[in-house]
Amino acid sequence: MTKVALHPIFSMVASASDDASIRLWDTDQGEMERTLKSHTGIVQFLAFHPNGQMLASSSNDMTVKLWNLKTFTVQKTLQGHEHEVSGLAFLPSGDFLVSCSRD
Repeated sequence: MTKVALHPIFSMVASASDDASIRLWDTDQGEMERTLKSHTGIVQFLAFHPNGQMLASSSNDMTVKLWNLKTFTVQKTLQGHEHEVSGLAFLPSGDFLVSCSRD
């Protein structure tokens, strides 16, 4: 496990992994609910949107993915970094997502 993020509203935790997957956990039940796969490299960082409807993930595959938490699918893949994306965060308003990399 490389990173965890707490859902802002529900009793859910997302965990990032070396196997390029993201797992969603129900903290009330203590059980894994779902596995999300789309990255091709280690998932480095996770951030929930402030309204709880979206999850952003970054990876050493140099992408950021925006996951729709109603359908559990990738809504958008963001590219542009020239090195692994090591961190990201939504601004408190939720209007912007920022990411960082060694590039």
